[in-house]
Amino acid sequence: MKFRSMGRMLTMAITLALVPTFASAVEEGKFVIAFRMVKPKTMEFEDAKKGNDFIAALKKIGCVVKPEDHAGHIDVTYQQPKWSELTLGSDELVHQWQGWLVKAGFETLHADGADDGHDHEHGDAKGEGHDHEHGEILKFQAKEWIVKHFENESDAKEFVAIGKGLGCEIKQDIHDGHADVQLRSLEIRHLDCRSHEEAEARVKWLQGFGFNAKHED
Repeated sequence: MKFRSMGRMLTMAITLALVPTFASAVEEGKFVIAFRMVKPKTMEFEDAKKGNDFIAALKKIGCVVKPEDHAGHIDVTYQQPKWSELTLGSDELVHQWQGWLVKAGFETLHADGADDGHDHEHGDAKGEGHDHEHGEILKFQAKEWIVKHFENESDAKEFVAIGKGLGCEIKQDIHDGHADVQLRSLEIRHLDCRSHEEAEARVKWLQGFGFNAKHED
């Protein structure tokens, strides 16, 4: 899908070129955002440097990227069909990246505790982090372990990424090419959604896994 409005396209390209930084020691970070993009998306960049910076950022987080130079601009087609995790060194960095990913068209998951102490005013729910006054909130919990068995490592890895994005406690048992993954969240946690429809769909999605989830209008 391409942006048809040149003005809007240039604004988006400039914004997306401002890539957030990674933590200096990502491996030690405990703040996780899960993200995916099921269908490929295409962005156009008139500025080659901004386009290349965008490509580098996408590759850094493990996306499939197909750039194409023509007619004086760069078309960047990208996709990440499975939920993947991005671990960062602070909650602030997570919300910066979440805003960037949402602007780029990704679905994201980053749950906080129901009483996490955030002021939720360092962005808006449409892509700059938290702002419960403008977004929709859903709450979820799983007091009992949710257990899933997977025949391949890729599907197990995706389920683990979902669990980390939701902030769940996770147990993994990999054996003989199979994997058992367990998730639970003893505390009530919340997710910010951009619309009523997204919140309702996400509630059903979480309930399908076995979470107790509800959307507070």
